[in-house]
Amino acid sequence: YTTLFRSRSQCMSYIEELSKEEQINKDISDFLEGKQTAKFYHVQKQEWFWESKRHKRDVPTHSKNALLYYRNYISQKSELNKYFSERINGIPKKSLMELAIIFHDAGKLDIYRRTWSMKWHEKYTSENQISEIANNFKLDEEQKRYVNAIIYFHHYLPENLTEEEKNLITNN
Repeated sequence: YTTLFRSRSQCMSYIEELSKEEQINKDISDFLEGKQTAKFYHVQKQEWFWESKRHKRDVPTHSKNALLYYRNYISQKSELNKYFSERINGIPKKSLMELAIIFHDAGKLDIYRRTWSMKWHEKYTSENQISEIANNFKLDEEQKRYVNAIIYFHHYLPENLTEEEKNLITNN
């Protein structure tokens, strides 16, 4: 029993010693491995939700696939690798982008329950879930804004944006 207790104690100490970046990356790996955690509640609660012509799978599976696609895509593009290696207050944009990808559809179920439509689910996440997401991952305000902007604008195709929208995205 003492050995087991010490191991658990050491494990808890190790978790506490992880840097913010390491913890975020560990959490992202846990998500990809399908581990259920409170940090990903808004996505994982939708395991059964919304298989459609746009989402061949439910929301968590779609988010996992999008994340894996992103990782593969940027690994082939040196200019993107360079951009995503830049840091916002110590956290690489790559890690923040991965959080945004995981949570990009987090508001679908909640907005659907209110409106019977998933239109504006990104706005719902931005207004109702982003603070909790940021708190769960200990994001500062600048990191939170970065993740929020990606989530909020993920449906906007560049060719369909007005100049005002482009400026808003660029400045945020």
